[in-house]
Amino acid sequence: MPLIPRIDASSLFGPASETRRETDAAIMAAAENSGFMTICGLPPDVPIDRARRRELLRIFDLPEEAKRKLYRQKFNPSRANIYRGWFPLQGVTATYKEGIDIGPDCAYGVGVVEATDPLREATPLPDEASLPGWRAAAAHYFRPPSTRPTTTNTTSPAICPPAVRTPRCASP
Repeated sequence: MPLIPRIDASSLFGPASETRRETDAAIMAAAENSGFMTICGLPPDVPIDRARRRELLRIFDLPEEAKRKLYRQKFNPSRANIYRGWFPLQGVTATYKEGIDIGPDCAYGVGVVEATDPLREATPLPDEASLPGWRAAAAHYFRPPSTRPTTTNTTSPAICPPAVRTPRCASP
């Protein structure tokens, strides 16, 4: 199995089947093992074109001061958010990445937030003035119209847009 598995998600957009259950299991295995996966087999109306990707990756252009406002508790103990939020580049870890973990509240609002569940806590997001249009772009990406897959994973959607950049990622 490759370090970052490639998973064909097309079965998630169809009726219940053994293939769909296998795909769901592959996604869970990737999440439990490497924590990452690449997805193929998405319907054509899922918003993943280059322009939308560039729009989402603008978050990495925020000044460090603005990124610090989005930190999760591990990087700023005064923050309440344990799981959701920005994680800065850490040169001493094996994964060597920076990014932001985004929850469903970015698209569905505070009604899906559960403060006692780290996987459903509120996501700290950049304010509109700091990154005009980014929140709307993230919500659109998170909630593509009419292509919502169904999995047995009840804590977060199957297609979740973590904005993660590693030193080896190509620029948009």
